[in-house]
Amino acid sequence: MLCSNCGAENPVESLFCNKCGNKIVSEEINNIEVKEEVEAVAPIESDLQNGEHVIDITKPVIVSDVDSEIKETKDNSLRKGRQASKKSKLIIGSIVALLVISAGAYEYKQYSVIQQQNAIKTEIKNKLTEAEGYAKNKEYYKASKTLLAVKDKYNITANDYDGLSKTLEDKRNEYIVNDYYTQALKDIDTKNYSDLTSRVEYLVNFYSDKENIAGLCEKVVKIIEENKGDAGLSLLLDKIQKTYPNNEHYKEVKESVDAYRLAKYEASKSSQAASAPAPVKPVGPYEVTDIHWSNQNGVRYAMGNLKNTSGKRYSYVQVNINLYDENNNQVGSTIDNTANLEDGLTWIFKAVVTENSTRRFKIISVEYY
Repeated sequence: MLCSNCGAENPVESLFCNKCGNKIVSEEINNIEVKEEVEAVAPIESDLQNGEHVIDITKPVIVSDVDSEIKETKDNSLRKGRQASKKSKLIIGSIVALLVISAGAYEYKQYSVIQQQNAIKTEIKNKLTEAEGYAKNKEYYKASKTLLAVKDKYNITANDYDGLSKTLEDKRNEYIVNDYYTQALKDIDTKNYSDLTSRVEYLVNFYSDKENIAGLCEKVVKIIEENKGDAGLSLLLDKIQKTYPNNEHYKEVKESVDAYRLAKYEASKSSQAASAPAPVKPVGPYEVTDIHWSNQNGVRYAMGNLKNTSGKRYSYVQVNINLYDENNNQVGSTIDNTANLEDGLTWIFKAVVTENSTRRFKIISVEYY
């Protein structure tokens, strides 16, 4: 050990310098690094015997200086905790933002739908008012057409718009009936029995329960009774009689008309057999052209032109039509007829089509005499 005063070498156990006598023990000891190890005892097993704790102290536990390691571990844990907390807050914030945006978008969409529905309701109400104005002036065709336009525009079904759709459909049907009824009365006045037949047939098919239609049929039957020779009207009588089977008057008129037509037919056959007609050049009896569909006031028709090319007047002509669906299955049939078709004239036939599944039609025969 070196002396701090003179620098002389001394034994380690020396307390004073052998050369200069300087005290070196206490000062040198202060420069020695001492590493302490503390032995402690910890209880390994504890048990209660005779009311006292018995502690086994046979195994010592060495406690080292681990403060720095504990502190470092604690700091790392705190740092990781803060980082995890930041991530959690970021995730939660993102979720909240998405929820707020989604809720806002949903509310906006709902608001837009409600606004659109309210606009349609307003338009329906306006069209109902407009149609009512036409109806007051007995312009039933314009009234029904106005309501049909708004129905087709928004593809309105029976349960839409808080009952407004039902009101619209009921009013439209009412105007159609009134239009056909009004036109039928005009046909009676002008003796336009061809159009009268098609109008009354439509009304009887769909609105026979209405009081004014039953009254119209009374007028038509009276006309038929006065014009027993009109074949078209007699066929209409068949329809009316089947629709109102309990009406005894209709039964009597039908029997009378049938008897009249049969007698006329027999007389015609006898007359033809007795006469010897001069030879004539064969002429085709009729010519059918321009076959097409038509939709009028929501009612579909199978239409076309039939020209009388027989060289004589036909008392009665009837077109028989079969109806087919998209798979070419027959789904029904319909007819139209007219009376007193002069030679060389063209009749525009218009047969009502009531089968909704109909996609095409075919004329299967034409009856005439």
